[in-house]
Amino acid sequence: MKADRNNKKLDELISQAIGREGPKFDFDKWKKSHKKEIQAFESQATEQKKTAVRISEIGRTIMKNPITKIATAAAILLGLLFLSRYLIGDHARQHTEQLHTTGTNQENLPIEDDPFDKMLAIELETSKQLFEKKDLPGLLQLLQSGQDTVKFQVAEYLGQIGDESVLADLQVLASQFQGLEPDNIFEQAISAIQESLAESESEAVKEPLETVINQIPVEPQITPKEIQTGVSGIVLDKNTYKSIQGASVGFQQNEVIFTDADGRFTLTTPIFQQEVPVDVLSVEVPVYVYVTATDYASQRIVVHVEQGKMKDVTIELSPGSKINGRVIDPNNQPVSDAEVCILGLTNTSLSVLTDIDGKFEIDGIDPAYSTPRINVHHPLYPSVSIDFQPAQVGQSVYKEIVLKPGFIIFGQVTNSRGEPVKGVTVGNTDSPLMWNVKKYVTKEDGTYVLDNMDIGELTLWAVHNNYAPFVMRTTTDSNQSQKQIDIKLSDPSELKGTVLDGMGNPVTVAFIVMQKYNGVLNIDNNHYPCKPDGTFIIPNAPKEGELTLDVFGQGITSKMHEVDFALDEQLITVNKSGRIYGQVIDAATGKSIPAFHVRMTASRTGDKAYGYSVTWSEEGHTFNSPDGFFDTGRQDLPIDKHYRITVSAEGYDPLTNDLVVVKPISDDPNRTQFMLQPATLRFGRVVSVDSQAIEGASIVFYPNENVNSNEILPRATTDKEGNYSIFGLGSEFKIIEVNAPDYTPNIYLLEDISQLNGQFADIVLDHGVSLSGYVFNEKGTGIGDVAISVYIDPARTNNVRTRLANVRYGATTDKNGFYQVQGVPSGKLLVIASNTQYYHRKKIEIKPTQTMQLNFGD
Repeated sequence: MKADRNNKKLDELISQAIGREGPKFDFDKWKKSHKKEIQAFESQATEQKKTAVRISEIGRTIMKNPITKIATAAAILLGLLFLSRYLIGDHARQHTEQLHTTGTNQENLPIEDDPFDKMLAIELETSKQLFEKKDLPGLLQLLQSGQDTVKFQVAEYLGQIGDESVLADLQVLASQFQGLEPDNIFEQAISAIQESLAESESEAVKEPLETVINQIPVEPQITPKEIQTGVSGIVLDKNTYKSIQGASVGFQQNEVIFTDADGRFTLTTPIFQQEVPVDVLSVEVPVYVYVTATDYASQRIVVHVEQGKMKDVTIELSPGSKINGRVIDPNNQPVSDAEVCILGLTNTSLSVLTDIDGKFEIDGIDPAYSTPRINVHHPLYPSVSIDFQPAQVGQSVYKEIVLKPGFIIFGQVTNSRGEPVKGVTVGNTDSPLMWNVKKYVTKEDGTYVLDNMDIGELTLWAVHNNYAPFVMRTTTDSNQSQKQIDIKLSDPSELKGTVLDGMGNPVTVAFIVMQKYNGVLNIDNNHYPCKPDGTFIIPNAPKEGELTLDVFGQGITSKMHEVDFALDEQLITVNKSGRIYGQVIDAATGKSIPAFHVRMTASRTGDKAYGYSVTWSEEGHTFNSPDGFFDTGRQDLPIDKHYRITVSAEGYDPLTNDLVVVKPISDDPNRTQFMLQPATLRFGRVVSVDSQAIEGASIVFYPNENVNSNEILPRATTDKEGNYSIFGLGSEFKIIEVNAPDYTPNIYLLEDISQLNGQFADIVLDHGVSLSGYVFNEKGTGIGDVAISVYIDPARTNNVRTRLANVRYGATTDKNGFYQVQGVPSGKLLVIASNTQYYHRKKIEIKPTQTMQLNFGD
């Protein structure tokens, strides 16, 4: 079927959808105005043999103008038709189920369900939590370096918050936006903030915050003073602690400088100075720093810089690996110009395009991630996202990815009177914020087209501010190349309710969101405020179905409420939020410590809860208080719940309290005291199997939890006699990792090597051993493409180090089921063989210099 026949077929389908009496789409006029795009498509589609694929692309082009999206970090322009699929506008608020990434306890084997399978969902959930806590620094972090979907969502959040301090950041992105002006979400956010400032002249409610920085808005007519702020530091090899020359460092992935011979760099950025209260010593602004180097895992870290000063940092890179592969169609034909990238929280790769043979290669992958994801996008196919096991350090893994043709959903949206409705957003998936969502906004004739849809189960939704939300589910099969689904919107119904606190008093500073309707999350991005008497009205609510409201606001903990449509009014009771109040004291002198750092996560042993911004759990906050006072500020912390607080200060051993209680907000609170002990000295020695001292060994200390990749951990290096020492090691550090050139890294529990008077027992390193074998099925035939993962004594290390490269070693079986893993450390090991159809694990123990064969399924 030729392209012009596709065009004619679609005209007929659309005519059926809207009826002969409804408004018609002038396709001839459209073809004249898009002649170049059609020629480009026809040229590209000549080699495609699947009818559904051709219909899919024509359907895309007929029903919506191609626009470009914000360039990726590499500023790769993929072409007008290719980019049109990305600017789908994530104009909905992220309210997924609680994916708490802060302080969650690990199960016995977290490697079986790795959280990095949901990278995008986690970043979107993070933006949601930051929005609910009004954490502007955290939102700005995501705005600067999140994926496009995340940036769009954050921009809308900032527009809803209405704080003018973020205007400069939004203006930069608005000026870089490529596409139609009405779709510029950053410009929309700027307009929303300006309107909010113009409408509200009342003073903000001032709460007694002793340590939280309240920024005073700059008067609009005053031009902010631009001052130089930046980041300087050094890039090191994480294992050897040697400097890395030629590493690229930058605030943007496509705007970088290179480290000098000593591994050092200096980055400066203009930060607009803001007025702050006189009793506040400093204002910190979060920035992202991207770091890449040949043969190392790419890295992205958060740095909090102080205005007008240079922040010195040490960035450690782990050795990396590569992935290469081929993208093909179901006929084994190569697919060129497919966009391929790796998703990760800290090492999201630059996108690459497949060549004429469908081949690609991506460097800078962190072997520490058990199952990172590889995403593939192409304008002629539905997008694909699969996980893979990264190769060992310095090696490469191969993946062949098949893109299958999709199909078209089309139809017309009408109201209860059968009239076409303009401006309805129609989409698929169970959330408008999912990575593979398709969206279309209806025009005057109410028609829509969603192309390149996955075959199988389909969720279809439609939203408009003047109508109740619409959700339906259906299925499609491989025999269909298109399907017509007309949508009839229901008239809206006013949903009324009242929000009260636990004492029965109305909550005035709160917002209500239609968080979930008939299984679709984030279906409505409107926030409905409470009136002074605590009442609210949702004007476009449905009259039936399953509707969940999310209530959040100042001074309360957020709450999900299931709507009972049988009631005339919804009554929602929420709990007041509190704060943690603390004081940091020198245990030896009893005097307060004025400068210290505080980090907060969920309690592990007490009545735990969440509700804090990710800044508290990821980087923590630095305080300067003459009395040693601190509090958690306006967080969503439930009163009487427990949190884990770690306090550290220079010259003292860090202290962790896992049972710190949240207390009601008070001007004169009863504070939890943190008595810090003067720092103590710990020391030890690293030797070989034959008791020879190992010089230059790197020793890193880890807490009993997974840590952030950009967190600077305590470390030491051995001298000529193999000796090392560490000063001021906190009680939360439970694990030691040891690396040395020409030796296999290993890890130990500190309690196993600790002796009297702060001394550690000798740490013995060997040169590693070889592990090989076969994986068989029940018939005794070798199974290919099975991932082999080797972990260092997970029972001994309490499964907390599975994300680090030197803890996990791996390989993949060949077509005969054979595998070989070199350089495995001796001792007790856990070996896992797995793929989508097979899972088995064995515990073994290998002695130094031993070679072992280990088979599965024999």
